Amino acid sequence: MARLGLSGRKPTEHPSLVSVRARRVRSMAALSPQVYSPLGRGIVEDLFSDGRTHSAYGGPNRQARLPDIVKAGWLARNEDGTFCAVAGQSCLKIVTVLNSTATGTHVEQTTKNLWWPSGLTNDKTPNSVVWCHGSWSEKIITGSRQGELIMWDLTRASSSKYEQILSPSQPRRRAITRLAYSPKSLNLIAAGAADGQVHLWDLRRADAPPVRSFQASGSGFPVRALMLSPTASDAHLAVVGLDNGTLQRWDLRSPNRPLDVVRVAHTAPIMDFDWLAPAGQGVGNGLIASASMDRTVKLWDLASGHISAPATRTLHTSYPIRRVFFRQDHDTELIVVPSTETDPVEIWDMRREWVSKWTLRTTGDGGIHDLVQAKGHLLWAMHQSGAFVQHELRKLDVGRPRPTSFSSGRVNASGSAGKSPSALSRPEPLPSPRTVIYSPSQLTRALPTDATTPPSVLLRTIDTLPLATLSWSPQGMLVFGIHKALQARFAVPYDDVHPDLRPQLAARGFRYKLPTDSAIGQVLPSGETLGESAVPTSGDGVGLAAGEGRTKVEAVRYVMDLSVGRERVCEINAQVRGYLC
Repeated sequence: MARLGLSGRKPTEHPSLVSVRARRVRSMAALSPQVYSPLGRGIVEDLFSDGRTHSAYGGPNRQARLPDIVKAGWLARNEDGTFCAVAGQSCLKIVTVLNSTATGTHVEQTTKNLWWPSGLTNDKTPNSVVWCHGSWSEKIITGSRQGELIMWDLTRASSSKYEQILSPSQPRRRAITRLAYSPKSLNLIAAGAADGQVHLWDLRRADAPPVRSFQASGSGFPVRALMLSPTASDAHLAVVGLDNGTLQRWDLRSPNRPLDVVRVAHTAPIMDFDWLAPAGQGVGNGLIASASMDRTVKLWDLASGHISAPATRTLHTSYPIRRVFFRQDHDTELIVVPSTETDPVEIWDMRREWVSKWTLRTTGDGGIHDLVQAKGHLLWAMHQSGAFVQHELRKLDVGRPRPTSFSSGRVNASGSAGKSPSALSRPEPLPSPRTVIYSPSQLTRALPTDATTPPSVLLRTIDTLPLATLSWSPQGMLVFGIHKALQARFAVPYDDVHPDLRPQLAARGFRYKLPTDSAIGQVLPSGETLGESAVPTSGDGVGLAAGEGRTKVEAVRYVMDLSVGRERVCEINAQVRGYLC
C-alpha cells in the first residue's frame, strides 16, 4: 500500500476494509457462555432491557431536595437506610428520608444542629463521619483536624448528644484524614492521619487509647484512603492509600509490616477505596477499587490472596476522583464521584475502561461533594451549594416532576401526620422543619423557582459521543471507527437483564455478566466496527489529480470526494448514522 502522494505505484488491490469481526467472534467464543457472546445474542436478545427500568419500586419520581444544610458536607448512612448524618464546618445534622408509593418522597432535617449544644470548639469541627451498626447503631463518630475522634450518642436525653473524645496516645497529633468502620466486626473503627499513622479503636473500650497504632508511611505521607474488609472471615484486614500513590494491605492483628505494598499503584494521591466482597459463601478476598487524583480507578483482584501490580483493570476518567463505590446489586458497575465542581457523577462498567455507562446530569446545586448509596435506584448527595439531594436513577415515563407542597409536620409512610419513626425521635426536633412531599397525582404542578431544581437525569454516555471518527495511520492508511447505535443498543455495557428474567439465562445455556469478564479492550463490542482502507494514488507519483479523488470504503459506503461538492458527499453518506456534514 502506498502513502498518498508519495509513491508512483498503483495499489495492487481495490481499497479494502480490514475487518476485525471474525477475530472478535473467535475471541468472544472462548468466553462463552455469556449473555454478550455474539454466537448466542440471537438466543438471549429478547431478555435484554434498559437497566434504568429494573427497580422494584414502581411509584413516582423520588427525587427530593433539602437546601441549606452545610457546604462541603460529608455523609454517613445508618444501617437501615432511613437516616443520613451530615457533617461539616461546625455542623452535625440528621436528615430523614421516607419513600412511599402512596405519598411520594418526604425529606426533612430531623434534629437541630447537634454541634451547637455540644460545647466543642471549632478546631474539632468534623472533617469525616461514620455511622455505626448493630448494637452501636445509635453512635456516630466524627474526625477532626486536631487528630481526635468525637463520639456522639443519639439516645442521650439531654440536648447535647456529644459523648466523649477518642484520642491517640501520641502527645503530638496530626489531623484525621479518613475514617473507616468495620461492617463485620461492628465494634472496630480505624482512623488515618496526616502524619501517615493509622489508629484502631475498639468501641467496647472507647475510653482507652487505641488498641493498635502503626506507621503506614515511614516518610510521613498522609493517609488519604482507608477501608476495612467487608468479609467476615477477613475482618482483620485493611487497605491503606497514601498521598504518594502507594497502596498497602495490612493485617490489623499484627501490624508490624504490610502484607502487600504496591508503591506506584497510582501516580497521584489515592483518595478512596471500595471493597467488593466475594459472591456466594465469601470464599476469597474479593475485589478492591482504588480511586485517585491521577484520573483513574484501578481494580485489584484478591483471588490469589495478595495485591500485586499491575492492576487487573484500569478505568480512565477525564477528571480527578474523590470517591468510588461498587454499585449495589450491580457487581460490574462503579459509581465515580469527581473532585471537581463542574464534572458529573458517572457510573462505569468495569468491562469498558475508557467510556462510562451512565452520566448523572444534575442542575442548580453545583457539583457533588460527597455521596452515599441509598436503597434501590437512589443516591444521597451533598452538593457544593449546601443542599442535600436524593437523586433518582430510574428511567421515568412521566413528565418533569416537581414537589407539590411544603409541610412543617412529619409525614409517615401512609401520608398521615405523625412522629418520625426509629430511635432518632429522641433528639429535639426543629420547631418548623422544611420538608418536601412529592405527590403521584400532581407531579407537574409548578412551584416558585426557589422551591426545587429540575430533576436529575441518568443518561447513556455513549449517546453523547460522536458515532464515527476518521484518522490516518503512520503507513498512510485511512483508519475509521463506526458505532452503529441501533445495532449496539444492548451491547456491552448495556447488556442488562431484569433480575426476574435472569434464571432464563441458565435455561438457555448462558450466565449473567460478572466482574471477572473480559474488558472491551480485549473484545470489541457488537455494533462497533474498526477498519482501515488503502487510498489510491495517481500513476505519476504526484498524487490525486482534480476529479480523481474519489475514495470509497466498501464496508460502510463512505464516499470522500469534495470535488463533487459538499452537498453531494453528504447525500451519499447520509445513510451512515453519525456522519457530520
